[in-house]
Amino acid sequence: MYVTTDVNKTAGFSRTSTAGFSQARRQVPHEVQELERLMDRWTNAPSLFASSALGLFREAARSPNAPPSTGPETAGEIVGGSAVLPAAMASALFSPVRYDTPVVAVTQTVRGVEIRLASSEVVAADHVIVAAPLSAVAGIAFDPPLPNWKSEAIQALPMGLLTKFSFLLPRPVELGSFAIDLEATRSGHLHLAHLDGSKTSMTIIMGGPTARGLMATSTETAIAFGRTIVAALVDEETARKARATVSDWDGDPYARGAYAVVNPRNSGARRLYDRAIDDRIFFAGEASDSRQPGTVGGAVLAGARAAQQIANSLKADIRSSLRQKTAFS
Repeated sequence: MYVTTDVNKTAGFSRTSTAGFSQARRQVPHEVQELERLMDRWTNAPSLFASSALGLFREAARSPNAPPSTGPETAGEIVGGSAVLPAAMASALFSPVRYDTPVVAVTQTVRGVEIRLASSEVVAADHVIVAAPLSAVAGIAFDPPLPNWKSEAIQALPMGLLTKFSFLLPRPVELGSFAIDLEATRSGHLHLAHLDGSKTSMTIIMGGPTARGLMATSTETAIAFGRTIVAALVDEETARKARATVSDWDGDPYARGAYAVVNPRNSGARRLYDRAIDDRIFFAGEASDSRQPGTVGGAVLAGARAAQQIANSLKADIRSSLRQKTAFS
């Protein structure tokens, strides 16, 4: 059973408004009270995006290549869609981003690091930041092998799945901002529907084994299942006419999941994964950030942190070289 409500969308999952629950409370009081507790728990959790990353969102929103906004803007929303953010970040790099270029091996040398690609090409560097999903990191051959503490950290961070269905509705609908399937949530499987400000775009989020089992069938079957949720929330005609797409992170050979998850017993795994090896191989990505795990904000913070560590290492190398030259002069 889905319970719908309006939400004050200031940043991430924020506190549910009392007015949004007033009508639903009269209909299903016990379920709504439980939903309030769940929303309170999410409200007190870290926000969906790190505050320091919001500047990147705003810069991306002002990108001259971004199409004009067609609806109301909210905090953390990117004009032109989420793809504008990585495009804006990539435009600031000194060299172009190479796609479809799998890395098969990382070898430490006397001078630095060599990265071997699947094409047999070898790229030499002073330092390397490993920011791939952990499922891909597990398939890279490191020479020398990763220390036991690093390998154990990777094993303690398996890839979880959060599948998103996006539906462009043929007409605006009058629903609350969020709808949550309480029965699925009670059993530990998040089923959440979000309606954007224009009331014409609905995103359905599913996680856990339910999502994995569904995506193991076919894209068509998964979208058909998503339409049943739209029909339950709106009506069958709207569900049938809606344009739809679904993310298949589990089927992506470079990801094989949406984000890294950790058992509470292994709470220190993220910090261990974040540690550099021999001041040459650094690690980043959402899996290595303990403050914002599983988010774009966490990945941005982890990447910036690894880059700063490399900058500090280079400064130390320069100082050491200058001292040696001074000593021999």
